[in-house]
Amino acid sequence: MLDEVITSSGMKKPVLAGWSYGTRVVCDYLTKYGDSHIGGINFVGSAVSSDPTFRGPVSGYTVGVLSDDLVQSVKATREFDCSCFHTPLSEADLDQLTAISMMVASKIRQWMNRPVFYEESLKAIRVPMLVTHGVEDQIVLLSLAEYVLKTVPRAQASFYENVGHSVFWEAPSRFNRELAAFIQKAN
Repeated sequence: MLDEVITSSGMKKPVLAGWSYGTRVVCDYLTKYGDSHIGGINFVGSAVSSDPTFRGPVSGYTVGVLSDDLVQSVKATREFDCSCFHTPLSEADLDQLTAISMMVASKIRQWMNRPVFYEESLKAIRVPMLVTHGVEDQIVLLSLAEYVLKTVPRAQASFYENVGHSVFWEAPSRFNRELAAFIQKAN
């Protein structure tokens, strides 16, 4: 699907930025097509491994988030969404985020929990790569970002102190500035 978007839009060497599960979408693309048609990659709060040692303490919410029981799923999704932030969200923002999260059907959520093996795809990356990660991330531990940095020789790190899984929300000015600079450098 990502290849269709790139091809049909006429993009030339786009920089792919994936957050959390979106990094798996980028890796699925890389596994099938390689990186010859893209200019760079930004992994934000990368979730490119099924290895439980890289999961934060909120991984226990997964069962509830994946549940077909709506009451259980809403409660667990709200807890999960809360855990995406080091600085707590306002109730209004949390309500909106939970509503948006609940728009994804439980069957899709269950599929998203699939095991993944991307090490070979990561090792094959030759384009510039930025690995952005909140030091206080409770969803995906910083050790996964460090693993990506070791696996992808060209990757550079940008770690955010006092920020959780949602770096673009908690530190938008820095995040936008760094992503813009990375895009300029990659092209």
